[in-house]
Amino acid sequence: MVALAQISPLSQADTTELNRRALPYEVVDGWAVHAGDMVLGTAEEAIKAGGHGPAKPVNSEWPRRRDVSASYTTRLWPQGMIPYVIDADFSAETREDILAAIEAWNTKTVITLLPRTNEHDYVRFSTTTERCRSHVGRVGGEQSIWWVRAGDDCGGVSFLLHEIGHTVGLWHEHQRTDRDSYLTVRDEAIFQTGMPWIVANDHPAEGPYDFASVMHYHPIAHSRDGLPVLETIPPGIKIRTTDGGLSAGDIYGVASLYGRRPWPTTITTNPPGLDVVINGQQITTPATRYWTHGNIKTLAAPTPQTKDRSRYLFGRWIDNGAREHNVTVSDGGTWFEANFIVQHSISASPYPASAGTVTIDPPSPDGYYTLRTAVNVRATPTTGSEYKFWRWGLWRTHGLSSNPASILAEKADQFGAHFTTDPLFRIDSTVGPFLLYIDGNHRMGPVALHPSDYVEPVRVTVPAVQLRPISSYRPSRYRFDGWMDGGPLARQVDVSEGGELVARFRTEYYLDSAVAEPSSGSVIVDPPAPAGDGYYPGGSSVRLAAAPNQGWDFVQWLGDSKSGDRTATVEMDRARSVEAVFSHARGNAPNTARTMAPPPTDYSILVPGAEQRFRVVPPPGATEITIRFQPSKPGADVNLLAFARQEPAYRAFVPDGSTPVFDPDFRSADSEAGETIVISANSTPALDPAQTYYFSVVPTESSPRIAGTVHVEIATLPLAGRVSPRALTFVAPAIADAPAQRVTLANPGSGIMRYRFDEGTPWLRAEPREGVLQPYESEEIAIRTHSAGIAPDTYHRELMVRLTDEAGQPIGKRVVQVAFAVVPPPDSSLR
Repeated sequence: MVALAQISPLSQADTTELNRRALPYEVVDGWAVHAGDMVLGTAEEAIKAGGHGPAKPVNSEWPRRRDVSASYTTRLWPQGMIPYVIDADFSAETREDILAAIEAWNTKTVITLLPRTNEHDYVRFSTTTERCRSHVGRVGGEQSIWWVRAGDDCGGVSFLLHEIGHTVGLWHEHQRTDRDSYLTVRDEAIFQTGMPWIVANDHPAEGPYDFASVMHYHPIAHSRDGLPVLETIPPGIKIRTTDGGLSAGDIYGVASLYGRRPWPTTITTNPPGLDVVINGQQITTPATRYWTHGNIKTLAAPTPQTKDRSRYLFGRWIDNGAREHNVTVSDGGTWFEANFIVQHSISASPYPASAGTVTIDPPSPDGYYTLRTAVNVRATPTTGSEYKFWRWGLWRTHGLSSNPASILAEKADQFGAHFTTDPLFRIDSTVGPFLLYIDGNHRMGPVALHPSDYVEPVRVTVPAVQLRPISSYRPSRYRFDGWMDGGPLARQVDVSEGGELVARFRTEYYLDSAVAEPSSGSVIVDPPAPAGDGYYPGGSSVRLAAAPNQGWDFVQWLGDSKSGDRTATVEMDRARSVEAVFSHARGNAPNTARTMAPPPTDYSILVPGAEQRFRVVPPPGATEITIRFQPSKPGADVNLLAFARQEPAYRAFVPDGSTPVFDPDFRSADSEAGETIVISANSTPALDPAQTYYFSVVPTESSPRIAGTVHVEIATLPLAGRVSPRALTFVAPAIADAPAQRVTLANPGSGIMRYRFDEGTPWLRAEPREGVLQPYESEEIAIRTHSAGIAPDTYHRELMVRLTDEAGQPIGKRVVQVAFAVVPPPDSSLR
């Protein structure tokens, strides 16, 4: 499992096909790996399937997430039996983890993993020094789950459960095609190049979305700023944790996949162990009921529920029904789950009480904070006192004397700010939390030392180069630049009289530059990283130049630069990631004609000649692309095909002797007058202005060269604005309003943009409600809720943002999903 492990720079990137769809992959140790840890086959097999010859796609017939169909059975394990072998060179601890994960699958699901005797098809748990990964479904013969020998780089049992899930035939839950109805993704929080699969949502799926699935990534996986990459809709629902096991949805989904749904209906909650009401009777989950097919039952989720200083408010049922609604039991077993918004009690107190005050930001009307909310606590001493340290509640990545201290609300916390009237000796830095050693003991600074605890001078040193404590994927690090008083790196310090020692650091940020197809060209970086490892001093500028190889053209930059120029400059004010895209296909400028003469087609692969293939890069604000091919000979038997994919993924398997089968995203209809494709917001797939489109003219049978003219027209409108975040959760007692939250509305275009918020309900208000944004401007909008007169319950609304140009013509709309939980008095709840 690669969710939290560091990822090496890409050795290669390409695409291959799955069920007539392109899949990006990287080459890791000779294997084509999709989505971080899903092995498609050898690199050679993937190349044949996706780019360089007539070969069957290595990924055909992969099973869907929660559906069983005869067309997918070749990827399933017969009777759910998976023979396995464990390499002998695993450490004893890792072997125990592997056996524990196997036991969980064997005891909780319809799958049985058993030691191999002489079976032809089996899985091997293999040691690796590269990324942890696994094949998906049964591939035939020996296949592997690769795991590092000691397991430290991959995680524990939970991650092994995940990799076994791939072997069973499961996809990533957070990459389902319907993911955007359940999650928001902070694209800016991750490196765009190298890990585009985190934000991709191209995995087929059917059935309920399972936030708790072991196949779901952790919300902070691969974050470059320590804040969540993934957030639920509504925010605050628990997502699978790194120590989580198989969920009820995993168990139900695998049974469905293998055609063996259990008869009992399962009723669960996320998180587990909360209560639901079935036909008026309150029960604690999980629960099973032997209901017959066709029964209608009434389910309700009591809200709020309180346990161990945490509060749980109804969020959404997996069938998206109301908090109380009727359900029908289906044949062969059913699974119902209520997802709750999780809140934790966070409080802070000064010690002694008269020595200072403690404030928490943002404020809360009742001391509860929604899961994953960023919270700051600040200690302010009274006159004559000094702040000393926090006693509780801090993550290990913060110094005990950090002030303010920042955390994510992930558990109930109580902060104790300790003050003193004695002089203190503080060891601080110019960058916040940092690593240091005091008398050889590891500490997290800043720290405040009490002189009475250190009669003798202390030895203080810091690592000269250290990763920023909140880093999860090498986005930044600190380089020691000296003590403020000019002393040496390692030194003796007399703390008996109090005082201060401040370490000066320079922040360095990592630049990841990559090429989409390694054989297509290279990226020249100027200047090179000072230490040769990709890190640059904060505030420096780096110039990138795209250098295409012979036969390739530069198309565009992806990631932190969206330029179409061959040179680009990035400012190293944070971790940056860029990717150069090159193409064999020639560019076709909008609204210009190009004459082309395709060669005869007698191949079993798509796009037989580069001169047939062209590309279009839509300009900002593109709303419709029209591609026309007019053959010089009327009635010429040709197909016009278009693809919203990176090259060279345009092959399709064709049995010898049959008519070529093509797999385009768009195909023209037969026409005597020529071939036309229109790509717009209403097409399938819909127009994506950030995508590069490739198109090709393909004769349907072997014939002489067919000359013709290709014409491309692109209609544009002013760019519609962006809103972030696009989901909010408000919680308030019936007698108080929740604190306001803010969304950022940005105008990415070169024209004036007007906006208007349509709240659609009296309890929701945007301030300002309407306004004007100048080109490339952004504005923070305060979103408020009002609980007065609102009956306790959980409400869901779409906050609509309507956007027009300067003349008032519509250019788009944006939606912010709002959940508003009104909490009843403490001694009552809604059943």
